[in-house]
Amino acid sequence: MRYAPLHLGLVGADAPARRALAQLLADALGLPCVEGPPPLSGGVSLQPLDLRAQRDQLRRERPGLLLVRLPGAAMAPFEEPGADEAVYTGAAGTDLARQAGALLPRLRRAAAIPMSQESAPMHFTKVVLYTAEDGRARFREEAVPLTEGKPQARLSPLMPGGGLQLRMSPVGFRSDFHCTEHPQWLFVLGGQMQIGLQDGSTRLFKPGDHFFSADTLPPGASFDPQLHGHNSRQVGDEPLVTAFVRA
Repeated sequence: MRYAPLHLGLVGADAPARRALAQLLADALGLPCVEGPPPLSGGVSLQPLDLRAQRDQLRRERPGLLLVRLPGAAMAPFEEPGADEAVYTGAAGTDLARQAGALLPRLRRAAAIPMSQESAPMHFTKVVLYTAEDGRARFREEAVPLTEGKPQARLSPLMPGGGLQLRMSPVGFRSDFHCTEHPQWLFVLGGQMQIGLQDGSTRLFKPGDHFFSADTLPPGASFDPQLHGHNSRQVGDEPLVTAFVRA
């Protein structure tokens, strides 16, 4: 079972007390100290008027954030504590050792919470058709981090695009070997598409599949049909419907 990477964040109390308590807790739990504006060596600084927004931002950046609420924090913007949050309800003047002793059992329980699907790092697997150093087209896969959006709908950063083109290829369609002239995304909307490479390997793409076509002709080279590019063909008894998005 995979567990979230953990960081410690404290809100409330004055900065020196928060810094000192954060250091005590971090040392006891073996967790890194997270710095935030204004810089603190032993915790995350959250301003009372913006607690919720900053807390949510920290959660996006650090899925394993353990949040500790101390006396003095403006709690009105917060909902009820989550399973990974500990609230210290003792008096503000209580010594640091007592505060740490009261918080540690709850934080240790929270530290054992498995990483949820919502907080797990997510990425999109980008299939790339590219030209290798030997001039031949090959496939590879790259991870595109989904760092934007909400936990229920993760998004990648916005990518530039140069136009959309739709294509329908009839049953029996087959192309000769060729190189991609302009890098572009290809999405299969209907039917099936097989891409063949010069080494004899093939890859089948079904509705919902994609690849980023970037097997351009190497600079200064003349096209060699025995070396460069890829071929494609329609597979099955349905026409092939594809969408091209210029990069």
